[in-house]
Amino acid sequence: MKRMHERTPRGHLEASQTTNDSVDSLTDSDYWDRTWSGRAIPEPLEPRGRGLNATVARRWHRFFSQNFAALRIRAGDRLLEAGCGGSIFLPYFVREYGLEAEGLDNSPQGCQLSNAIARQSGVRTPIHSGDVLHPPSALLARYRAVFSFGLAEHFRPTTSIVSALAAFLQPGGYLITVVPNMHGIVGGLQKLIDPAVYRVHVPLR
Repeated sequence: MKRMHERTPRGHLEASQTTNDSVDSLTDSDYWDRTWSGRAIPEPLEPRGRGLNATVARRWHRFFSQNFAALRIRAGDRLLEAGCGGSIFLPYFVREYGLEAEGLDNSPQGCQLSNAIARQSGVRTPIHSGDVLHPPSALLARYRAVFSFGLAEHFRPTTSIVSALAAFLQPGGYLITVVPNMHGIVGGLQKLIDPAVYRVHVPLR
């Protein structure tokens, strides 16, 4: 997790947008449109399910509960999920923590699916269509927390995408990003089973 300690001057934000032009993205909106197209509408994260199938949801809930408490992220705070296509987290953030949760994604199909999840849940989670590297200026320096799940590992260099995500944060805000393990046995199996998927990931420890 990364914390922004000081207010970011507008001139620095403009400079960071120029820097973002040099970031190498291993995927594009067409890739994610193909990924999300035709997907059934999933249920939002349900932390109180029983049985083995609910284990992952319970682990996620413990992760967020512990970290939101430690970081003093509270009801009414704004949170952005960057790369929110098909997100099961946004309605959960609203229901469980009272956050003003929004999403940003560059895939029209991903945005449609996220909107469908929110409508089906009866929860308002605004979804913004745009690129994290060249976002709408109204979203910059707006959020108490930025969350991404399976996003940062699709860009080189990783430091640049982290800086781009940090530009959405208010002073003193927090960036929480989760990436898959593409090292060791897990990465080797992924490379063997589906090398095309492996190629669009930067292996990160």
